[in-house]
Amino acid sequence: MFNIQYLLEHGAQQRHYLKGQIIFYEGYEVKYFFVIVEGKVKMINTNVDNKEFIQGIFYEGQSFGEPSLFTVEQTSPSTAIADSDVEILRLEKNAFLKLLKNNFDLHLETTKAIAEKVQFKIIISKEISGHKPEHRLETLFQYLKRNSVKHINKTAIDLTRQELANLTGLRVETVIRAVKRLEGEGKLKIVNRKIYLE
Repeated sequence: MFNIQYLLEHGAQQRHYLKGQIIFYEGYEVKYFFVIVEGKVKMINTNVDNKEFIQGIFYEGQSFGEPSLFTVEQTSPSTAIADSDVEILRLEKNAFLKLLKNNFDLHLETTKAIAEKVQFKIIISKEISGHKPEHRLETLFQYLKRNSVKHINKTAIDLTRQELANLTGLRVETVIRAVKRLEGEGKLKIVNRKIYLE
């Protein structure tokens, strides 16, 4: 988790976005390091049919969009959207890079955040390339359970069926059927339309 107070003390600015507001668009020149103070942000791409594919969902204390700060292209490959009302810190890129040089803990936390994003992409790419829907969902659920931030209930999946579909490359109807099959196999429970892991 990033030290919010430390970032504020070194020039980070706080911004508020309402649910559904765009924080930045795909192709945006990355000028800031972003950390969520409160709320939820999703990073998405859309295809020519306007179908949304979720690249990642991020919560309080997590950063997003930072890989582009270190690439030659320096533009975001995804659009960032407030998935709830959200408070975000943004720190200008050069100030952030200067802090990284002088603060090992911040450098380590940033490296860890980027590594987790890369690991998630590898896991999801492997699933999409050739596994059945139930396997894709089980793998995603287990990843979320292992890697959820501390304030999230590790047994509850805080994602809609549409979000699960957009994360795994499945259709919503396929997700619904696969979740029902997994429930029938005793691998999860559905209570009031919410998924709970066993």
